[in-house]
Amino acid sequence: MISIARSKFGIKVYSVWYAGKRFPKSGIITYRESLIPVGKNITEFVTLISDLNVSEEEIVGAFSKNCRYETNRAARDGVAATVDINPDTKTIEEFCEFFGEFWESKGYGAVDIDKMREELISYARINALAI
Repeated sequence: MISIARSKFGIKVYSVWYAGKRFPKSGIITYRESLIPVGKNITEFVTLISDLNVSEEEIVGAFSKNCRYETNRAARDGVAATVDINPDTKTIEEFCEFFGEFWESKGYGAVDIDKMREELISYARINALAI
């Protein structure tokens, strides 16, 4: 479980990720990707989860045929990815700007860049962020 605390108008606000049990503190608590059902407003969805502690071959082997094709095609087209573990503020700023433009280009509306930046910096402070 990862939790981030902040205060808003004197009230503690928590973002709790991957909760395996109820969060033990009081305040406004938002559960994200919870491993247990919490509250009445639950939205289930499917997401790809990859164990990054195994070999690259095992990770790719778990992909669907189409995903493997798209990954190989991207490599042939020169697409590259890098990982920045615990990025600095400048990298977070660049990511937020890129993501905001990307999100809007997909027609999903505007993103609150300030809120996103604040949240990502909070995660970076506790070594819980990779971009």
